Amino acid sequence: MQPATQLQAQVAYVLDGDTLILADQRHVRLIGINAPEIGKDGVPDQPLSRAARGALEHLVGGKTVELRLGHETHDHYGRVLAHVNLADGRSVQELLLSSGLAVRVAIPPNLDRQQAYAAAEELARTNKRGIWGMVYYEPVAAEHLRASDSGFRFVIGRVEDVWRSKKYVHLVMTPRLHLLLPLKDLRYFNGKPENLVGQRLIARGWITNYGGNLQLRVHHPSMLSLLH
Repeated sequence: MQPATQLQAQVAYVLDGDTLILADQRHVRLIGINAPEIGKDGVPDQPLSRAARGALEHLVGGKTVELRLGHETHDHYGRVLAHVNLADGRSVQELLLSSGLAVRVAIPPNLDRQQAYAAAEELARTNKRGIWGMVYYEPVAAEHLRASDSGFRFVIGRVEDVWRSKKYVHLVMTPRLHLLLPLKDLRYFNGKPENLVGQRLIARGWITNYGGNLQLRVHHPSMLSLLH
């Protein structure tokens, strides 16, 4: 039996700025956004992480909300992936984005509402709200990244080379940092990735360390901003 794609649920607890727990103990990850991380295991909070959690708590804490499940309904942690609406129909994601307490992300196949989310983020950016008014969240030059850097970041740099492996197109920003475009997601991109050689761009996404080298997966072109 196929799961319902739209359902009502009561929120019991807000974990952070983009994750909540329902009364039935299911964890829900909000599709299309990423909020600043609350620190753990000795890692300090990112700026505005507590504010983001507080804002989400104010919006949905103890309330019944509408969940619109993504085309991919769960992530690899088992969390439900959903767009969340308040009882009055307002989008929780758009409210957080327009206040500058989250940034937009695009991960196929859950690409619904991208246009609305981009518009909400642009409103915050234009008015320098939340993270958009903080030096901490300005793009880091690719060559300044350290091996210890990880987590969600904005990175700026020039594509020095492009090559392909079995699963990815590698956009080489520095010998240490590669942007990885999954081959299965290339259908979302216009033109050949090889045409990006020499282009300056800003990438957003989660940096991971693999064998001492840094990788940032880019699943959708909206996670890249070309600079002219």
